[in-house]
Amino acid sequence: MLKLPNECLIGILNNLKYDHKSLFSCLLVNRRLCRVVIPILWSWLEISKNKKLIKTCLSALNAEEKALLISCGIVIPDIINPLLFEYLTYTTHVQIYSISGIEEFLHEFQYSTESHNLDNYFHYLNKFSMQNAAQTIKFTLIKLFLRISKNLQQLNILGNSLSYRPLGLVSFNPLDLEKVQALIMAFCKNTTVTSLTIEYIPLGSEAGKTFAKFLCNNTTLTRLFLANNQFTTNDGIVFTEALYDNTTLTHLSLTSNRLGIDGAKALAKVLYKNTALIYLNLENNQLVDEEVKDSEGGKVLATALSKNTTLRSLILCNNQLDSEIGRKFAETLDKNTTLISLRLTCSRHTIDIDTLNRIKELLKRNENKFNIR
Repeated sequence: MLKLPNECLIGILNNLKYDHKSLFSCLLVNRRLCRVVIPILWSWLEISKNKKLIKTCLSALNAEEKALLISCGIVIPDIINPLLFEYLTYTTHVQIYSISGIEEFLHEFQYSTESHNLDNYFHYLNKFSMQNAAQTIKFTLIKLFLRISKNLQQLNILGNSLSYRPLGLVSFNPLDLEKVQALIMAFCKNTTVTSLTIEYIPLGSEAGKTFAKFLCNNTTLTRLFLANNQFTTNDGIVFTEALYDNTTLTHLSLTSNRLGIDGAKALAKVLYKNTALIYLNLENNQLVDEEVKDSEGGKVLATALSKNTTLRSLILCNNQLDSEIGRKFAETLDKNTTLISLRLTCSRHTIDIDTLNRIKELLKRNENKFNIR
């Protein structure tokens, strides 16, 4: 009987990439299937709650990464088994949305027999809280993936939000900002990631400037989603100006980053010049100053759209846009034939119904034209 070529096996088993139980059973069939299944199993990782997966990833730390943990009072012992395969080289997508799995791993290891056989083991509880230790390990794992996963395409990182207060990688002190800066530097060296999400992690001015320089020169990142990164107005302007000459970023989200009116003006300049962006999310960015009744931020964005011919979707929810700005967008859409989605949620009480209906009609016209192409 003829053997199926590996390409066929990969195509078949790829349909099971979310069925880990079935894929794990394939590992035990023979060496050939094992070599085919391992890259599929390790291509997409969600390590937030999987303590076994976290333990395996920690086995791949190099001396420098272990030293970083040791400096924070966290000792990863050599008794963690070495890896049979270079699993992380197959990883293309990584999601780290919480630290609960890391905390569970730390708590379990603290009271395990193997840890008590060591002279030095997880002394972090004397120096750091469990949460801060877990955040430090999370930061180290991100650097690990950026170093090892040569085919990494998508990286989604969510900091913890407790009591509606965003937390950083460890906590708010100068050391944390240094870690964030180091993380951004690691991003800058990466040439494979095409989609990056960073939420509830304060970037700080220096990290923001470094990231801005990265965007100026990067030619691989196409999707960037930032939220609740504690930008100052100046940070937002510096970051936005980096988009002037970027020709690869097609999707950009800057939600809840307090860009303000000056940030809106900087983004308007980007829309005049940039020909790559097709999706822009500016939700909850204080584009209108209600205290002094200054709506210039919304107006300049509307004006810029009259010259832009590539943007298809714009989200401006929770920016308290009024009827005057709404009419400005309607006037712009008379000229703009490429925008097919404009979200103004939470402006319904401040923009009159006739203006909203007119905007809806013009967007429908553009959508119909787009579908005909």
